Amino acid sequence: MSKIEWVEVYSAVNNIEAEIIKGFLESQGLLVYLSQEGYQKAMGISGPAGALVEVMVPNYQEDQAKELLVGYSAEN
Repeated sequence: MSKIEWVEVYSAVNNIEAEIIKGFLESQGLLVYLSQEGYQKAMGISGPAGALVEVMVPNYQEDQAKELLVGYSAEN
């Protein structure tokens, strides 16, 4: 089994927004992973509770996720 390569498709302003986007994408059948690692590495610290959260999907679902997020943003 090959390792999944995760790519960022959305940068949420907090965990709540990230969880909403994650739930939406999962309801459309996508795999989703949330990470604050990019922020933490850039700042050299552990991120605060309200730090940016990267919404990530497998690279093979990137195009589908971005299409869905365009439609999601237009509706909200």
